[in-house]
Amino acid sequence: MDFNGSLDFSNPKALGGNFHADIVSADLHKLNLIKDDPAASISASITANATSLNNFNNAEGTLSIDGFTFRNSKGKLNMESLDASIINDKLMQKRINLDCDFLRFEMAGKMDFATIATAFKQYVQHYVEIPQWTDDLAKFEESGKSSDQDFIVNMTVFDTKPLTDMFAPNISVANNTSLKGTFTSRSNSLNLTMRSKYVKVNNIKINNIECKSLSSPRRSITRFSVDNIILRDSTEKEPSRLSLDNMSITAMLQNDSIKANLFWDDITKDDHSKADVHMSYIPMIGGGHFSINQANIVLNDTVWTVHPDNYIDVNYDKVRFSNVQLISHNQSLKIDGMLPMTQEDTLSVDFNAFNLSTFDRVYKGFGLDIDGFVYGNAQVNDLKNNMTIFANLDILNFGFDGHNYGNVEIASQWNNANESIEVDLGLINQMQRALNLSGVFYPRRETDNLDFKLDVDSLNLGIAAPFLGNIAQRLQGYC
Repeated sequence: MDFNGSLDFSNPKALGGNFHADIVSADLHKLNLIKDDPAASISASITANATSLNNFNNAEGTLSIDGFTFRNSKGKLNMESLDASIINDKLMQKRINLDCDFLRFEMAGKMDFATIATAFKQYVQHYVEIPQWTDDLAKFEESGKSSDQDFIVNMTVFDTKPLTDMFAPNISVANNTSLKGTFTSRSNSLNLTMRSKYVKVNNIKINNIECKSLSSPRRSITRFSVDNIILRDSTEKEPSRLSLDNMSITAMLQNDSIKANLFWDDITKDDHSKADVHMSYIPMIGGGHFSINQANIVLNDTVWTVHPDNYIDVNYDKVRFSNVQLISHNQSLKIDGMLPMTQEDTLSVDFNAFNLSTFDRVYKGFGLDIDGFVYGNAQVNDLKNNMTIFANLDILNFGFDGHNYGNVEIASQWNNANESIEVDLGLINQMQRALNLSGVFYPRRETDNLDFKLDVDSLNLGIAAPFLGNIAQRLQGYC
């Protein structure tokens, strides 16, 4: 490294420096800055002139980086230039600018970074009391300190592909994604707008995103809207697309509660799907109380509502579901109990004539067509250690790929003596047990944890066709 200039440590309260450095190849692994990649290194030309770097409220200066290259075992990242500055401006008080290959950022106005988090908490607390914050905010106000903020923020994202390819290859963000906003703590005013043509995470793509936040003395409203969220795109093999179209989420902070509305409508599709769900959340110490006040949901042209007496309570690490129930004419799906993180917690799911065809659009992505009506109960516990599922279920008129194979009976129970789950599964067609799978599963054993027996009698082999694909086509017959 070629270094020319000085670093000023004479005043501990105002650290600074004025220097130029040419870094040919700094080994970040040997410098112990990156421990898990021996190939990590950087090259750059850096020019800096700054003061009071240990106190960002008083910091002032400039930073320029040219010809930056970061290398690691995955490849390399190049950045032609970065220019950053912090200026104490008489008009805007403080102005922060950053301009590089990937984004442009500006923040200007009155800002106190030591109390900015407190100011945002006070903003939220004006509309909704968050019990966890109450004591700390009261102590801050008693101290006589000020959290006064009055600033603007502008950010535009350019080509982030080099960054995401290197550090987050499963994420992509559209060019010209932007964020603009203002915050004035004295009037409790926050106005924010974010827009992006798309954001993609793994295979999920969100198109034409807009998020707006507006506030008044009585309420704060944030609305997030998209053209669609594509959960599974169309392919040559499966032309149908699984998506939520014309979707929006609106949240309003008012009168010590958060009210939200979830909406989507894919009216152009043959198998119509839409939702208009109204929810509320009341913060409490350790969590809060959530309920669905009203819901009109259409899935695969079937109309669903919710039971009016539902709620979900969060109390620290405990989550209780009570009467969370989807209802459609004579069919229903009900969730009750505790989120089963430990062996002592059990979540119960009750089915009554639940039509499996409700989720046809989901099955299509796996090349499946599943039919049938589910009755009975299933229970889940101990998600954190050894998840176990206990069931007593019947599936009437069970079908695969358009063929009816009869009725399915599923039963499982816990045997406390040998710490095992006893399972019995049967497929009954025309009063005859065509398939029977029974045995024992030992969830706490690492080896020899399965002991099952399979009996087959006059089973239609077509039931296996969807799983065999090109291995065995047009599978027919009985065994």
